[in-house]
Amino acid sequence: MSGLGLGNSLAIAIARYLVVIDRGHIHSIEQIKEQLAGHGIEALESVEHARDLWTLRVSRGPKEAHVTVAILGREKGIEENLAQIIRETHGETVKPTKQAVNKWLRTHRISDAKLVEMTPKRILEEALPGLTTALKHLAQDP
Repeated sequence: MSGLGLGNSLAIAIARYLVVIDRGHIHSIEQIKEQLAGHGIEALESVEHARDLWTLRVSRGPKEAHVTVAILGREKGIEENLAQIIRETHGETVKPTKQAVNKWLRTHRISDAKLVEMTPKRILEEALPGLTTALKHLAQDP
């Protein structure tokens, strides 16, 4: 969580955050709480909704915020999710590594964002369960 910058973000008036992080960088909700505490942020409440989705209610001084954490990758990171999307949408098997996924994207002259944009919702929900559930939750929660 070193590059997330959540410690300084709570100084502004936004009360909801979505953190998307590769599984290889975070191993437990306790690790997230420790990282937040290192920035002076107290985790008041935390819920693990699924292997890929956690929510926390946090505070820093008098300010409170809700943080939704979506975990990408089955074992390591988003490349595993992208390889699954490629397999489902294009029928091609790609190794779930950064190098192999990037090579496939370059060969097909497509960005990762465009790949996701053109992927049917059903496939996104299967390949990115934590992220799609988090986005639905944030869209419904005022």
